[in-house]
Amino acid sequence: MSNNTPNIGWSGVASSADGGKLVAAAYPGGIYTLQTTPPPLLNITPLEVYWLTTSCTGNFTNSFTLNVGNHPESVVAADVNGDGYVDLVSANYFGSTLTVLTNNSSGGFGSNATYTVGNWPQSVAAADINRDGCVDLISANYSDNTLTVLTNNGSGGFALASTLGVGDGPCSVTVADVNGDGYVDLISANNDASTLTVLTNNGSGGFGLNATYTVDNWPQSIAAADINGDGYVDLISANTFAKTLTVLTNNGSGGFALASTLGTGNPPLSVVAVDINQDDYVDLISVSSSISSSTLTVLTNNGSGGFGSNATYTVGRLARSIAAADINGDGYVDLISANYGANTLTVLTNNGSGGFALASTLGVGSGPYSVTVADVNGNGGVDLVCANYLGSTLTVLANTLTVLTNFGHVKLSWIIPSTNLVLQHNSDLNTTNWAPVTDLPVLNLTNLQNQVFLSPTGSSRFYRLATP
Repeated sequence: MSNNTPNIGWSGVASSADGGKLVAAAYPGGIYTLQTTPPPLLNITPLEVYWLTTSCTGNFTNSFTLNVGNHPESVVAADVNGDGYVDLVSANYFGSTLTVLTNNSSGGFGSNATYTVGNWPQSVAAADINRDGCVDLISANYSDNTLTVLTNNGSGGFALASTLGVGDGPCSVTVADVNGDGYVDLISANNDASTLTVLTNNGSGGFGLNATYTVDNWPQSIAAADINGDGYVDLISANTFAKTLTVLTNNGSGGFALASTLGTGNPPLSVVAVDINQDDYVDLISVSSSISSSTLTVLTNNGSGGFGSNATYTVGRLARSIAAADINGDGYVDLISANYGANTLTVLTNNGSGGFALASTLGVGSGPYSVTVADVNGNGGVDLVCANYLGSTLTVLANTLTVLTNFGHVKLSWIIPSTNLVLQHNSDLNTTNWAPVTDLPVLNLTNLQNQVFLSPTGSSRFYRLATP
């Protein structure tokens, strides 16, 4: 009787009362599922029952580089062709192009296409703007004072849909439904005009000017999030020359008013909004740089949309961008900065209370300008992708996973006619100490099966049906 024959003894369906991924392996190897074939079965091939889960470690030991257009300043991750795998799109500043790299389903990337947009794109966003189920692309073009909207043809190809005028020097674009109508709107941060432009969606992927809002000097980045818990998206800009963040709150109809101006110390270049301390309120993190130092400033929400300083953390030289994600699988949001002057990423891990400590410094390409997070290889881990301005490349860093064996309630079942057989278990196949399973079977008249829920044992167990 071969241990590699899954239809002898146990075959069919396994299920769990607790959820998760069940693996049943016949000793010494092989992957099996758990339902018996009809009797008579005598001392059949035993199966080891255990749970396998994976957890990301936050260690980024595998990396590779992808060529894109000239001087990429921004990168976004999105499934552009609907195959279930994350693709990459870079905004190439001096190339005035977007490069689309499609995923080969294993975390490798090939060039799909290059698309011309307005002059000097500094930012790219991805969202379904016309509600056709496909991801579209929007670039903020600094020299043109425009946004370029490219719509998806359904297969991951793109065509120009519109060119939208905004304020002077747009260097960042984000997407959010600002007026609650279910359609994605666009917001640009206009560096030279010190304004934010809000463009609302007409329901078909066309956009009209909603309003222009003055913020502090030289807004470089914008985040959209509900900061006061009223259910409406608010806006936060990082204003470099003013060394401030501007917080604009939503009136419920997509209009905005100044709520607060927050000091950041050094000139801020990027801002993200995320709950870092699990109090269900959105906090703010900005990255600031000067010639002498680069820092992350963490401002925690007081529960009403007001913010107080939590802490400041030193990162790599001339940090320009920040991303937030749980990179080590502990359930807490960690922080990653792209350090232009050091050719590194700095990874800070969360202590569970919204405090952070240096976890690693990762070497990347030349002049990392932007960083984003995504599961690029589909293994459940959070990977990192940065756009290297001086190198005209993207660096992809894959998160290392660890396999954990956990134990939960497992349901075994076998057909009712096999009443002459006894379910037995053994912790060691090198012994003959097979003992009856003490969990009582429950008759399932609907499916004509005996079923038993196996309680967690704290270790692996081998199971078999045998004649007493």
